[in-house]
Amino acid sequence: IGVFAIMVTTLLVSETYIIKIEQLYYSIIIVVMFMSAGNIFNDIQDIKIDKIVHPNRQIPKNNISIKAAYLLIIFLLSIGLCASLYINIQSQIFLYFILVPLLFGYSLLLKKIPLVNNIIISGLLAGVVLFTSSILTKQFILFYEVALLIFSLSMIREMLKDIEDYEGDKKYHINT
Repeated sequence: IGVFAIMVTTLLVSETYIIKIEQLYYSIIIVVMFMSAGNIFNDIQDIKIDKIVHPNRQIPKNNISIKAAYLLIIFLLSIGLCASLYINIQSQIFLYFILVPLLFGYSLLLKKIPLVNNIIISGLLAGVVLFTSSILTKQFILFYEVALLIFSLSMIREMLKDIEDYEGDKKYHINT
């Protein structure tokens, strides 16, 4: 969904602005690396629940150790951070002080709060629209329709994931 948001935003921005292709590449690299690191971190945090509801995932199956997962997170974040050195300062600030804290704060604190957890993840994905427009144009341009579509699709997806994880969440007294 993140890369979809980047591509749609790029198409919309390119109607008015001249796009530097390397900025598009940086957007994709940064979003994919940080989202991947965030998903792995969340999988580590959810290992007990995933042993019940997603036993075939790599971490619950012990195909990937927790140590190896953390090393992969460090590797992905390093690539994302290096790529972020080539984007404008306002995009860096948005990334470092809003997107990344929400991404990791979600796994540590916010995912146990019903509906707030879904809003955070959906908002992060919709935030890719702002992040991408900021990289490509040096301004925050919100394409409301695209952001709303991405937010809505993500919200539906997150609610379905909550339903899927219900038994594991219930066992560990997590109310989602």
